[in-house]
Amino acid sequence: MITSQMGWVFSLALGLGAVITTALANDPMVHLGIAALIGLILAVRGILVHRAGEAARISRSAVASNNASSMSLIWLWGGLSVFIIYAAHLTWREWWHFAVAFIAVGAISLGFSMMLRKDANAGKEDATMLGLARKLGWVQLVGMIATVIGLLVDPDKRFLTIREGWEDWAANSIFLFGAAGLGILSAYALWKERR
Repeated sequence: MITSQMGWVFSLALGLGAVITTALANDPMVHLGIAALIGLILAVRGILVHRAGEAARISRSAVASNNASSMSLIWLWGGLSVFIIYAAHLTWREWWHFAVAFIAVGAISLGFSMMLRKDANAGKEDATMLGLARKLGWVQLVGMIATVIGLLVDPDKRFLTIREGWEDWAANSIFLFGAAGLGILSAYALWKERR
C-alpha cells in the first residue's frame, strides 16, 4: 500500500512538473506533446494498477478503489496544473473555474476511493457502492468523449497559438489529454467489469 501511495504521489509530481515547465517556457508545441505523453502515462499507469489488482485476486471493492484513485490522479493533475500555470504565469480569465472544479472532482474521487478501500479492508463488497462506481464510470466516459470532441471541433480552442491576454493554449492541451486519459481509464474499467 505504501509503494502504491508513493507511486501515486510521484506520478502526480512528475506530471505537474512536466506540463508546468513547458507552459512556463511558452512553448505550445512541446507543451502539447508533453501533455499528451503525461495523459497517456497516467492512463497506462491506471490500467497497470487495475491489472495488478486482478492478478492478485483482490476484491471488486479494492479494484474499484484503485480505479477511482487512478482517475483522481488525472483530475488532480489537470486541476493543479491549470491552477499553478495560470496563477503564476499565463493569462486567461476563466482558468480558476476549471482549476477549482477539477481539483474538487479529484478530491471527491479520492474520497470515493478511500470509502471503497475501507469496504475492501473490512472484507465487504457493497453492491450499492459498486453500482455507483459503475454509473459514475459511464457518466465520466460519456463526458470525456464529449469533451474531447468539443475541444477538437471548437474553432475557438487554440492549442498552438499564443495570444496575449487570452493564453488558453496550455489549459486546452491539459484538458484534451486529461479527458482522453480519463476516457481510456473509464472504458477499460467498464469493459473489465462486464467480463
